[in-house]
Amino acid sequence: MTNLPTALRSKLSWLVGGGFLVMLLAGLPGLWERVVYDRGGAASPDGAPWGLWVTGYLFFSGISAGAFPIAALPSVFGYRRFRPLVGTALLVAASALVGAMLFLLAERGRPEGLAALLFHGDPATIVFWILFSYGLYSALLIAMSYLAFRPHWGEAAASTGKVIHRLLAFGYRGTPGQAKRNDLALRVVGAVGILLSLTLASTVGTLFARLGSRSLTHAGLFPVTFILSALLAGAAAVLATATLFGRGGAAFKETLLLLARFIGLLLSVEVVVMPVEAIITLTGGIPSHIALLETVTTGPFAWVFWVLQLGVGTLLALWLLAGPKTPSLAVASVAALYVLVGVFAFRLNFVVPQLVSASSAYVPSLMEWNVSICCFGASGLVLLLGSRLLPVFSANSPVEFELAAHEPEAAPFPTCVSTGEEPTEVSHV
Repeated sequence: MTNLPTALRSKLSWLVGGGFLVMLLAGLPGLWERVVYDRGGAASPDGAPWGLWVTGYLFFSGISAGAFPIAALPSVFGYRRFRPLVGTALLVAASALVGAMLFLLAERGRPEGLAALLFHGDPATIVFWILFSYGLYSALLIAMSYLAFRPHWGEAAASTGKVIHRLLAFGYRGTPGQAKRNDLALRVVGAVGILLSLTLASTVGTLFARLGSRSLTHAGLFPVTFILSALLAGAAAVLATATLFGRGGAAFKETLLLLARFIGLLLSVEVVVMPVEAIITLTGGIPSHIALLETVTTGPFAWVFWVLQLGVGTLLALWLLAGPKTPSLAVASVAALYVLVGVFAFRLNFVVPQLVSASSAYVPSLMEWNVSICCFGASGLVLLLGSRLLPVFSANSPVEFELAAHEPEAAPFPTCVSTGEEPTEVSHV
């Protein structure tokens, strides 16, 4: 078996959960002050309204947008090897979306501000459509999660007869007709969700439209780099989460190592895209774009690019995944964490150079750090609570992982995230 021992996994869960809880409680007063009383905005110079909070929003929205396609691959394209990761990917996408919305709420200051933009905003503005798209994406994510877990709740209802399971199953008994309709709904919701999530990943930078020609969003490969970093962040978060909390045998390990090879492929593409992006910016001859590129590579925060983004998040992670030796699952999970560090650095490099000028420099305020800690803690707690309440890592998951990876290709689409076997023990809602 490749999974962590049960006792060690339980201790790690309590340790990680305790850390997230401390982060949430430590930052909650700051978030309360910001959201309820609209105090303590970002410490951005020159009147720019974004800083660390927008970096956090871009980071978590990228993770959510990159994790959703992994969850939808088995139902939309019939790629069954990723079927054991459907529940994990959906949980990662949901918890990251919570973090993104908290960061966006902190940036706006008051909840009614976001509500006014959505319900009374101008449809001609890009902010209105981004908020509308996130509302639609949230609904699709909820629908996808329900459809994926519904067969499990149907099995649990037949096995235990509990009222909560019968309510969640909503009449699902696993008949061929019900399974076919559920699979069709999964395919439709998954396909629409993939298109919407990748579209949001590529257009999220338009929030910076007011920066005009100073923004790096006008570079030729900008949509490609944002989609690439979103897929990297989502895949890395799913790999790290499944490695820490998942349970399974050799097939489970092979599935995770396949995901690690996918991450290595994306990193290889990133190594090519980065210099091409720089060449396009330099040959474009636009002084503001060149100045921003120089700020990223030689400015006061150059270490974020050279050390965190390029060194740790790209080259070191790629070496661990594609080095001379086949990576173990532990090494692959460490590389995934490095990738997340690199993606956060990329988001930071997208925001910070817009705020640096010859006369001033951006340093996050104490309020920004306080609220950011709270948002990270809240997202992490949602991830852990979801793993406890949802059948993501259920009691018979080793059997599920083994059968899901080697099941005959008789049916083109999965009927649920589990194997369809009657569980011997049901310990999750």
